[in-house]
Amino acid sequence: MARMEERHAREAQLWAEMKLQYEVQAQGHTSEINTLKISLDELQAKTDMGTKRIRTLLHTHKGKFEKQLTEALTKGWAGWAQQVAKLHTFRVDQENGFLQVE
Repeated sequence: MARMEERHAREAQLWAEMKLQYEVQAQGHTSEINTLKISLDELQAKTDMGTKRIRTLLHTHKGKFEKQLTEALTKGWAGWAQQVAKLHTFRVDQENGFLQVE
C-alpha cells in the first residue's frame, strides 16, 4: 500500500509540474500575441500617417505632380504609338508578301 501511495504522490507531483510548465508556456504565447498586436497597431498607424502625408504633399504640389504625370503619360503614349506603327507596317508587309518567313 505504501508503494501505491508513493507512486500516486510522484504522479501528482509530475502532473503539478506539467501544469505549471503549460501555464508558463501559455503565458509566454499570450505575451507574444500581445506584442505582435501592439506592433501591428503601430505599423498600421505609421501607414495611415504615411498615406495622409502623401495626400498632403500631392495636394500641396498638385501642379508639379500633374505636370510630371502628363509628361510621363505623353512619353508612354509616344513609345506605344511607335510600336503600334511598326507592328502595323510589319503586318501589312507580311500580307502583301514583302516579308518571307523562314
